[in-house]
Amino acid sequence: ALCATGRGDGPAILWLYFGALASYMIANSFYDSLLFAVAAPRDFHRLSTTAYGWGYVGGLIPFLGCLAVGWLLKDEFRTAKVAFVVAGAWWAVLSVPLFAGVREEPEMRAVRWYDGFRELARTVRELGHYREALLFLVAYFLYIDGVSTILLMATLISVEIGIGQSALLLTMLGVQIVGCPGTILFGRLAERFGARRMVYGALAIYVVTAVLVGLMALAAGTAVKTALFFVMAFLIATAQGGIQSLSRSLFGMLVPAEKASEFFGVYNIFGKFTTVVGPVLIYCASRWWGRSEYGVVMLIVPFVLGGWLLSKVKFPEEAG
Repeated sequence: ALCATGRGDGPAILWLYFGALASYMIANSFYDSLLFAVAAPRDFHRLSTTAYGWGYVGGLIPFLGCLAVGWLLKDEFRTAKVAFVVAGAWWAVLSVPLFAGVREEPEMRAVRWYDGFRELARTVRELGHYREALLFLVAYFLYIDGVSTILLMATLISVEIGIGQSALLLTMLGVQIVGCPGTILFGRLAERFGARRMVYGALAIYVVTAVLVGLMALAAGTAVKTALFFVMAFLIATAQGGIQSLSRSLFGMLVPAEKASEFFGVYNIFGKFTTVVGPVLIYCASRWWGRSEYGVVMLIVPFVLGGWLLSKVKFPEEAG
């Protein structure tokens, strides 16, 4: 549908984009809950990180295809339209193995359109009976907010230091390439050292990334800032998939299998709508010191608090 829009269709584009984004988030909730249908809890971490790692490959292939189309067409607007068609076709084709090959045992019962809202409200109320899951969600809220904020700020920082569009595209390409082995490596290390420790490792990488942004603000030359930006992008590529995939599998160990869809719905709300603390810190830094980059440095606080709360969560695998 976005491919059919043109110049002047701003309101329609916004509504279509909102619908696509909301649908994507809802689909992710069900996708995450299917972890219970395809793996035993002991395999959650390995499967979650492997799937997330291959997701980078799935993002890389159509991205390269669209870059090639853009190079041939020499028209950004037409290239964007082709990219929407490619994305839609990619989702349609690659969802077939999921629908055809994954077997689950759903509870068959008649439902009304408003029953979903009742189930969501009931799940939120029931969270109080699952102390460890609730504590994990609070920890996740804190540290994933920082992760999302850094991702949002990366493009703005690249513009401020004068990184060209071509260099930015190459950076995005590099992130996709590094993200796959980086995420899978996190999964393998989680089997040896534990998933929680690897989340701590990812948080440490994000703390270093936040410090680099602060150094970027202090650096005098454009060359130094550009070098720091590329190092920052590399660090994000190594840690982003690991922290998100292991967080998903850790949460899966805390919720009942029969309520996986409802609980992962709440989990995804926390993950997708929690970019709150970071923007507030960036606003405060801009008002106090006139530099938004210092707000990124202040993200160290939610990273540390989130990691500390995570240390208080008791997982079933630790029983006894």
